[in-house]
Amino acid sequence: MRRRTALNRAAWRHSADMARRQRLTHTGSDGSSPAARVGDAGYHPGCIAENIAAGPGAPESAVRTWIDSPEHRDIILTCRYIHAGVGVASGRGGRWWTLDLATGY
Repeated sequence: MRRRTALNRAAWRHSADMARRQRLTHTGSDGSSPAARVGDAGYHPGCIAENIAAGPGAPESAVRTWIDSPEHRDIILTCRYIHAGVGVASGRGGRWWTLDLATGY
């Protein structure tokens, strides 16, 4: 898997949005979906998945949260996605994490 700047940008913006609103959700404050946010950041997704978490302070803790969830673990381990972006923002309740995984078209 390779990191992409546009995916990092989309993930960071979503983390900051969640931290500001204190709400863990895949829907942006403007009603945007993960695919729309990634597209707005300059990446053209063919398929996309998003994992989010709130609270874990260390990256390892956020990943452990996802790995301990069968649904989130499946998203991480699938070979369907070849690009990744990660965003984190601090706010009330700790850190707010977004992992965007995608394959472009």
